[in-house]
Amino acid sequence: MLASLSRLRNIKPNKEYPTMTVMKFLHFFNPRLFPIWDREVVGGRVFRRFRSDYREFCKSKNLDPYAKGAKFIPNYTLWAGDLIRSSGTKFMNSFARWFRSQVGSHPDTLNVLQDIDKYYATAFEFVAIGAAS
Repeated sequence: MLASLSRLRNIKPNKEYPTMTVMKFLHFFNPRLFPIWDREVVGGRVFRRFRSDYREFCKSKNLDPYAKGAKFIPNYTLWAGDLIRSSGTKFMNSFARWFRSQVGSHPDTLNVLQDIDKYYATAFEFVAIGAAS
Protein backbone atom coordinates (compact mmCIF):
# COMPACT_ATOMS: atom_id res chain seq x y z
CA MET A 1 0.00 0.00 0.00
CA LEU A 2 2.81 2.40 0.88
CA ALA A 3 4.38 2.06 -2.57
CA SER A 4 1.06 2.93 -4.21
CA LEU A 5 0.53 5.88 -1.88
CA SER A 6 4.02 7.14 -2.66
CA ARG A 7 3.20 7.13 -6.38
CA LEU A 8 0.19 9.37 -5.73
CA ARG A 9 2.63 12.15 -4.88
CA ASN A 10 2.28 13.33 -8.49
CA ILE A 11 -1.49 13.81 -8.24
CA LYS A 12 -0.73 17.41 -7.19
CA PRO A 13 2.98 18.13 -7.33
CA ASN A 14 4.23 20.49 -4.64
CA LYS A 15 7.18 20.73 -2.27
CA GLU A 16 5.79 18.27 0.26
CA TYR A 17 3.66 15.17 -0.17
CA PRO A 18 0.06 16.32 -0.98
CA THR A 19 -1.58 14.50 1.93
CA MET A 20 -4.86 16.41 1.80
CA THR A 21 -5.25 15.96 -1.97
CA VAL A 22 -4.42 12.25 -1.83
CA MET A 23 -6.77 11.64 1.11
CA LYS A 24 -9.64 13.40 -0.69
CA PHE A 25 -8.92 11.40 -3.85
CA LEU A 26 -8.86 8.14 -1.90
CA HIS A 27 -12.06 9.04 -0.03
CA PHE A 28 -14.00 9.71 -3.21
CA PHE A 29 -12.48 6.57 -4.75
CA ASN A 30 -13.67 4.50 -1.75
CA PRO A 31 -15.65 6.46 0.89
CA ARG A 32 -16.30 3.28 2.84
CA LEU A 33 -12.63 2.83 3.65
CA PHE A 34 -10.71 6.11 3.41
CA PRO A 35 -11.58 9.08 5.63
CA ILE A 36 -10.88 12.57 4.40
CA TRP A 37 -7.94 14.45 5.85
CA ASP A 38 -8.47 18.16 5.72
CA ARG A 39 -5.90 20.53 7.16
CA GLU A 40 -8.40 23.03 8.56
CA VAL A 41 -11.22 20.83 9.89
CA VAL A 42 -9.56 17.53 10.73
CA GLY A 43 -6.06 18.84 11.33
CA GLY A 44 -7.25 21.97 13.09
CA ARG A 45 -10.27 20.75 15.04
CA VAL A 46 -10.18 16.95 15.31
CA PHE A 47 -6.46 16.66 15.89
CA ARG A 48 -6.43 19.61 18.26
CA ARG A 49 -8.78 17.59 20.46
CA PHE A 50 -7.69 13.98 19.71
CA ARG A 51 -4.02 14.18 18.70
CA SER A 52 -2.91 12.42 21.89
CA ASP A 53 -5.44 9.62 21.27
CA TYR A 54 -4.10 9.19 17.74
CA ARG A 55 -0.51 9.08 19.00
CA GLU A 56 -1.37 6.55 21.72
CA PHE A 57 -3.07 4.35 19.12
CA CYS A 58 -0.03 4.53 16.84
CA LYS A 59 2.34 3.65 19.67
CA SER A 60 0.15 0.71 20.71
CA LYS A 61 0.35 -0.66 17.13
CA ASN A 62 4.06 0.08 16.69
CA LEU A 63 3.31 2.79 14.12
CA ASP A 64 5.11 6.10 13.88
CA PRO A 65 2.78 8.65 15.56
CA TYR A 66 4.68 11.49 13.86
CA ALA A 67 4.58 10.01 10.33
CA LYS A 68 3.85 12.46 7.55
CA GLY A 69 2.77 12.20 3.94
CA ALA A 70 2.28 8.75 2.47
CA LYS A 71 3.26 7.12 5.78
CA PHE A 72 0.60 9.09 7.68
CA ILE A 73 -2.32 7.87 5.53
CA PRO A 74 -2.32 4.20 6.63
CA ASN A 75 -1.89 5.23 10.28
CA TYR A 76 -4.82 7.64 10.12
CA THR A 77 -7.00 5.12 8.27
CA LEU A 78 -6.15 2.36 10.76
CA TRP A 79 -6.95 4.68 13.69
CA ALA A 80 -10.32 5.58 12.17
CA GLY A 81 -11.11 1.91 11.55
CA ASP A 82 -10.12 0.93 15.07
CA LEU A 83 -12.38 3.59 16.58
CA ILE A 84 -15.36 2.47 14.48
CA ARG A 85 -14.73 -1.24 15.21
CA SER A 86 -14.44 -0.63 18.93
CA SER A 87 -17.66 1.41 19.04
CA GLY A 88 -19.81 -1.71 19.17
CA THR A 89 -21.95 -3.75 16.84
CA LYS A 90 -24.90 -1.34 16.85
CA PHE A 91 -22.92 1.78 15.99
CA MET A 92 -23.15 1.58 12.20
CA ASN A 93 -26.87 0.81 12.32
CA SER A 94 -27.37 3.87 14.52
CA PHE A 95 -25.24 6.00 12.22
CA ALA A 96 -27.13 4.79 9.14
CA ARG A 97 -30.48 5.53 10.75
CA TRP A 98 -29.35 9.02 11.75
CA PHE A 99 -27.78 9.74 8.34
CA ARG A 100 -30.92 8.65 6.48
CA SER A 101 -33.02 10.89 8.72
CA GLN A 102 -30.81 13.83 7.76
CA VAL A 103 -30.70 13.36 3.98
CA GLY A 104 -33.45 10.87 3.17
CA SER A 105 -35.66 13.48 1.49
CA HIS A 106 -32.95 14.32 -1.09
CA PRO A 107 -32.47 12.39 -4.36
CA ASP A 108 -30.10 9.44 -4.01
CA THR A 109 -29.18 8.64 -7.60
CA LEU A 110 -26.06 6.71 -6.54
CA ASN A 111 -27.98 4.59 -3.98
CA VAL A 112 -25.64 5.60 -1.19
CA LEU A 113 -28.39 5.41 1.42
CA GLN A 114 -28.96 1.77 0.62
CA ASP A 115 -25.41 0.93 1.76
CA ILE A 116 -24.66 3.77 4.18
CA ASP A 117 -24.25 1.28 7.02
CA LYS A 118 -21.03 0.16 5.29
CA TYR A 119 -19.55 3.64 4.88
CA TYR A 120 -17.23 3.29 7.86
CA ALA A 121 -14.90 6.15 6.96
CA THR A 122 -17.83 8.50 6.44
CA ALA A 123 -19.22 7.58 9.85
CA PHE A 124 -15.82 8.23 11.40
CA GLU A 125 -15.66 11.69 9.79
CA PHE A 126 -19.08 12.73 11.08
CA VAL A 127 -18.42 11.43 14.58
CA ALA A 128 -14.87 12.77 14.85
CA ILE A 129 -15.83 16.25 13.67
CA GLY A 130 -18.91 16.27 15.88
CA ALA A 131 -16.97 15.08 18.92
CA ALA A 132 -14.23 17.65 18.34
CA SER A 133 -16.84 20.41 18.13
